[in-house]
Amino acid sequence: MFSRLKEATNMMGIKQRHFAPHIYVSLEELVPQDHFYRYLERSLDLSFVREFVQQTYAGGGRPSIDPSSSGTAATGDVL
Repeated sequence: MFSRLKEATNMMGIKQRHFAPHIYVSLEELVPQDHFYRYLERSLDLSFVREFVQQTYAGGGRPSIDPSSSGTAATGDVL
């Protein structure tokens, strides 16, 4: 019985994992300074959105995306 078990484990592969070193990069470095969303973020005042949608958010649970950030993305999609 143990010899069959040994044969079975010999046939069982072992996954070798090779992890690349982490590369730390910020979005600020990736997005060009003249990108449209940077212009939109500077030009568009969406500070009213948080108060406007506050009643629609649940009291508990996982934190959501900032509504003004998603508003900026949606506005950019429309334009």
